[in-house]
Amino acid sequence: MKKRILLLICLSLFIGLFIYFEKNKNYDNYEIIMVDNLDEDSYKSIKICLLNQENKLEVISVKVNKNVDEFTYILKLFDEYRNSLPLDYKTVLFENLNVKAFQKNYDNLYIEIEKLGKKTNLNDFLVSLMWSYRYLGIKSIDIKIGKFMYHIDEDININPIFLTTSSQFHQVYYEITDNGFIPYTVFHEMSCEDFIMKMAGINDSLSYEIVKDNNDLYLYLKDLDNISLDVFKEINYNLYSLGIYNKIFIYLNDKMIEI
Repeated sequence: MKKRILLLICLSLFIGLFIYFEKNKNYDNYEIIMVDNLDEDSYKSIKICLLNQENKLEVISVKVNKNVDEFTYILKLFDEYRNSLPLDYKTVLFENLNVKAFQKNYDNLYIEIEKLGKKTNLNDFLVSLMWSYRYLGIKSIDIKIGKFMYHIDEDININPIFLTTSSQFHQVYYEITDNGFIPYTVFHEMSCEDFIMKMAGINDSLSYEIVKDNNDLYLYLKDLDNISLDVFKEINYNLYSLGIYNKIFIYLNDKMIEI
């Protein structure tokens, strides 16, 4: 009887110690630090697409140790290093990954995963992967999950919005946040520039004029009250993202806005 009691006590101590050490593993080597909080030569910035508190996919910038390999590290952030992500963000995964193959071929990635759990939204996982790796120069990903093969490219829809159902034309709009931006794939029938103004909250076409001079754009705004500098920055960012303008000049009531 005494031996059984002693055995139970030892077993309980062992289980307790095991749980304690599992909960207190040292993750210092995998620490993720927001860009604004650290600027040291030993760290570098990478982008990753995560779910924010509103369950929207958001691209944020974080700093990691400069010696890590970004390509394998991003995939690990979705899985085994997820506890090191900033508190307001989470990975789209609900289970651990068993990666069987990972290969980079120029601007394409080939990834093979044993399986994906039922709790994980497959589309969100594929979209967040592509929007994480596109900033490392990746234009397409071929991923095998179990017996199924998926191909995704950099034009994959993210946080889609349908302003029309009669057109397949779509454009990405970037909502600037404190830590990065939320990209939206929006289907619409407007000009790219007018669409940006609408998304920025400027709906009255009489309140702005767009003048194009070769590869430069001049935006003249008038009679707009309480418009913040953040709105100007968002408009400027989205106009540049079109990739067709060398310089953009924004004026409010004939005064140029410094951005």
